[in-house]
Amino acid sequence: MRDISKSGVAFFAESAIPLMTLVNFALEIPTNEGEPQTISGQGAVVRCEPLAPNMGHFEIALFFQELDADAEKSIAAFVSSKAN
Repeated sequence: MRDISKSGVAFFAESAIPLMTLVNFALEIPTNEGEPQTISGQGAVVRCEPLAPNMGHFEIALFFQELDADAEKSIAAFVSSKAN
């Protein structure tokens, strides 16, 4: 994972994913209690850019489409804790 916001996540992949593809994901974010929390949901690919010519590595950006309320709260708390 490269970064995360309240609306999406960016990560690296070894192959391209077509724009607007729906992707199921699961990721771990740290919590204030010190234990990681697994967040899962679905997002739409809104960016897929090669990192370097002929490398075969891509930066992918997902816009969150489906997150439950607890996941939304956890992501918002994590993002807010990193903004300070």
